[in-house]
Amino acid sequence: MNATTPWRLGLVATSILTLVGVAAAIVGATYGVFGDDGRVGPGFLPTLTASVVAVCGGIDVVFRLRARRRSASADAAVLADEIPPAEPDATDDAVVDDLDIFGRSGRQRTRMLFAVLGIVMVALLLVPIIGFLPAFAIVLVGCSFFVERRKLLPSLLVSGTALVAAYLIFGVFLRVPLPVSILGI
Repeated sequence: MNATTPWRLGLVATSILTLVGVAAAIVGATYGVFGDDGRVGPGFLPTLTASVVAVCGGIDVVFRLRARRRSASADAAVLADEIPPAEPDATDDAVVDDLDIFGRSGRQRTRMLFAVLGIVMVALLLVPIIGFLPAFAIVLVGCSFFVERRKLLPSLLVSGTALVAAYLIFGVFLRVPLPVSILGI
């Protein structure tokens, strides 16, 4: 496997994702983006989502191609100057490769995944009892404060903002009936 294989695979995958986004946007639009009365139609969200995927995929393709050109010209400059390639660092071992960009190990990431799944399961069980919005708030605060270990005030602020945004988008703008509690709240 040569050095360009991951780049090519990424480019092919992103290109396919872009084409799927374009196709899904076209198909979603056939369901009707807006209804006769000007309300949001059944094809609005699929068309919007697919369009965002297509645009982001197209941007990624462009950036991948530009990065490849810059990398090729940098490689040519290195060969022209006859600078030897850098030697592998002592930190290039399996332990460092297992760390993500935040310095978390695979074991920590797995533990976090199961914590998030647990929080989501608890919230799903609570939806009939307390309603969707409070259960959604539990997921947001739980993931932010307990899983990601963020400070409480920023966790509450971000969760509150996301909760208000979800209510405005789904409850007000799209007029989707959100599940309520057994008390009707």
